[in-house]
Amino acid sequence: MKKISRLLAALLAVLMLVTGFVGCHSKDEIAFTIGESKFTSAMFSCVQFFSAQSARSAIYNHLTDNELSTENIKYENYKFDEEGKVAATGTPYEKFVRQSAIDMLRQNAAIEALMKAEKLELDEDSRNSASWEAWAYWNFGCDYSTYAQYAQMGMESQLYSYYAPYAYILAENGVAYETYLEYMLFDAKYSFYFEHLYGEGGAKEIKKDDLKKFMTEHYVLADNITFSQMDSDNKKLSDEKLKELKAIADGYAERLNAGESFDVIYKEETKRQEEASKNTSSTTSTSSDKNSSTASGNASSNTSSIVSSEAASSSETSSTASTTTSSSTTSSGSTKYSPESFKGLYGDEETGSENKMMEQYKKQELNKAVVLEDTENSQYILFVKRDLLDEDYEDYWYDYLKLNVSYLLKQDEYDDALDEKGNAMKLYEDTHATSPFDVDEITFTLDE
Repeated sequence: MKKISRLLAALLAVLMLVTGFVGCHSKDEIAFTIGESKFTSAMFSCVQFFSAQSARSAIYNHLTDNELSTENIKYENYKFDEEGKVAATGTPYEKFVRQSAIDMLRQNAAIEALMKAEKLELDEDSRNSASWEAWAYWNFGCDYSTYAQYAQMGMESQLYSYYAPYAYILAENGVAYETYLEYMLFDAKYSFYFEHLYGEGGAKEIKKDDLKKFMTEHYVLADNITFSQMDSDNKKLSDEKLKELKAIADGYAERLNAGESFDVIYKEETKRQEEASKNTSSTTSTSSDKNSSTASGNASSNTSSIVSSEAASSSETSSTASTTTSSSTTSSGSTKYSPESFKGLYGDEETGSENKMMEQYKKQELNKAVVLEDTENSQYILFVKRDLLDEDYEDYWYDYLKLNVSYLLKQDEYDDALDEKGNAMKLYEDTHATSPFDVDEITFTLDE
């Protein structure tokens, strides 16, 4: 049975409060002994909880993908195939979740054994990073970068409007902070040993040419500006206004193809849009007929980089990584490249992205400005495909993607090797310690 992604399970957003599940047993009882590694009942509960969250997410996505109702889902009625996908036949939900949790414990034991054999220790940066993440999720229900962003703006309390601290959930399932921190440290060791094997100088180092080949085949870098086809009331612009908007975008494309810089166009369009927005606001505030106001297309920089992978983005689904910085200066005074705000990085299905425009993006000629129409998002896109490995960018995009691509290329191989080693280890389960933690006893909501 192929386990559900450990990193997806670890970082699924938890948006619900829970009550009432604490077994009468000690949380420090040894539930599993695998090789030389020992795991408490609390750790088993923690791992099983996240395995259940991941399985439930897979079921929910299966229903939405097939346009089926997600009301009152009876998870116990679903099954999973050997690849961990929802299927008509296979392993029932509860058995699948429990086995996935045990598989993860086996992997943890395998990593500990391998690191011990090679006399490796988790480095201080990885340990500190895992500790900060554990602290943020436990107290605020979000990753540390999100917490830091809110805190910097003096909006720390607003986090509770969007996230629920893991403390509310895990403690009710018999898991203390110390156990959750240990759980996060296991994930850090998982990533640490992967990079030890497949990173530069590792025993299974991935060739730079192989990484670059994947990048050029499955990612597109572009300078782009989007122009919304909707007005300020979120209604489609009239045909006349759409024609005017398209003419503006086409004019920019002609100027770019004649040699003008994208930076100049971007600043001009941003200014045009700001003025159009002010005019619209003024008209709306002085007119009794809101429909009489005119709204021009929105110019915005599409700065999200779709770079999904369980390790790099901590999510199995596509995630976004901002690239909204400008050129930075090092302490020596030299300028080091960093992406302009109008650059966007996009990945295809092989990277976990579901961008419907990706096939169009791939077809475009390098350095040629075109105007594309994104009907799904009701917008025109002024688009210039760039070579992400161009020497002008130094190694920025290669460095930005190499770990992500490494996981995309080798994580299955890595997991299979860990599974093989973990499955070869002798396992002892103390059923007295695990008995309070049946899958059907996991609490997820206040109503349970």
